[in-house]
Amino acid sequence: MIKKTTAVVLLLLLAFFAAACGNNSVAEVNGEGITVAEFNDYWDNLKGIYEANNETLEDSAEMKETVVNQLVYYRLLKQAAKAKDCWPTEEETQTYFEEQLAALYGTYDEGLAEIETYRLDQNFFFNQYRYMLAEENIKDTLAAEEDLTVSIDAAQEIYDADPVSYNTRVVSHILIKPYAADDREVDTEGEGDPVYTDKEWQTAKERAEKIIKDLDSGASFVAMAVKYSDDTTTAAAGGKIDLTLTEDNTELEASFVSAAFSLDEAGEYTKAPVKTSYGYHIIYCDEALSPAHMDEVLAFISEEQRNTEKQSLLTTYMEAQKQAADIAYHYDLVQ
Repeated sequence: MIKKTTAVVLLLLLAFFAAACGNNSVAEVNGEGITVAEFNDYWDNLKGIYEANNETLEDSAEMKETVVNQLVYYRLLKQAAKAKDCWPTEEETQTYFEEQLAALYGTYDEGLAEIETYRLDQNFFFNQYRYMLAEENIKDTLAAEEDLTVSIDAAQEIYDADPVSYNTRVVSHILIKPYAADDREVDTEGEGDPVYTDKEWQTAKERAEKIIKDLDSGASFVAMAVKYSDDTTTAAAGGKIDLTLTEDNTELEASFVSAAFSLDEAGEYTKAPVKTSYGYHIIYCDEALSPAHMDEVLAFISEEQRNTEKQSLLTTYMEAQKQAADIAYHYDLVQ
């Protein structure tokens, strides 16, 4: 027969062992556990994202602690959003998820296809966008509580301090290069730029002028860029240049920048070919912030500044939530 004291000791040891085995949380946030399974799911998807970008996720204690800290932030965010009664519903998240994928990849279906191409978990991305939407909801709630506004006078002061930054263009272009006639050998000069004859330049200009006439007749700029542009980097994207131009831009040739800034309205395009060392360009204005429309500029600045202040409110609020929270970390479980 087992002695009573021995039985008590065994029961205590069994209870301790069961508790130790049952504690599979990498952290607890206000009594809510974040499981090892949740960590592994996040880690595996993060690893997949790195691999999709031809990078390697660093398998280190520091990186794993960073992931645990991120999961703790997400749990705090969820608790805060629920307390503010603004945690996104499934339906709200699905709408936001579809909008964001469409913005990134052209359509929602193309975004899903991109996720599947890299064998990533759609539910993982759905949840990431839910946290993003929760942040937006909390920011909106805090802004309403603070009655956050940015006056036009305040926007004007911001503009006056740096007007160049608020005179910008986002453009697309169609490039028509000159080509050597009769397969002649082309000389080069300077940094290896090819030298074309006046006739070859004139032929390129006439081709560009023909495209402008087609645009005047209602042809799609995107379709014309895909079909005719000699800029292989941008043609497939309808000629879109992934750059916000300012007047002091030095990445593009001066004649190109000057022509781009002659366009003050989205939808305008240059009515004459613009010559650079590359050839002749037809430039299309996708987006414009212009002093010609100061009301739009000031509205943009006001919204930009408001978004900055909303982000500051969120950062301060979430830091306060973290300071007030009861958080326990178990980093050893992921090492």
